[in-house]
Amino acid sequence: MKRVKFLLGQTKSHDDNNPELPYIEGNYFNFIDDNTQFMSCLEQTVENNPDNIRYLLSLAKAYNIVNRLDDMVEILTQIGQIQKKIK
Repeated sequence: MKRVKFLLGQTKSHDDNNPELPYIEGNYFNFIDDNTQFMSCLEQTVENNPDNIRYLLSLAKAYNIVNRLDDMVEILTQIGQIQKKIK
């Protein structure tokens, strides 16, 4: 785990504008059951990429895990609105 955390830190320091980095970091925190950090990283990811359905679904999952069900429903509603625009 220390090696993974080190590599995440090295990658992050080289490309702060990459939207995938907080997403990947969040999934690392999900893997180690740090749900607060998981949610925080996904919120940051979605803030910078509000129409990315993959990121939104992950944030909905994070909200479900920490029992923020109203926020989860809001995100799922947002996904539905994005889907309507695509069709």
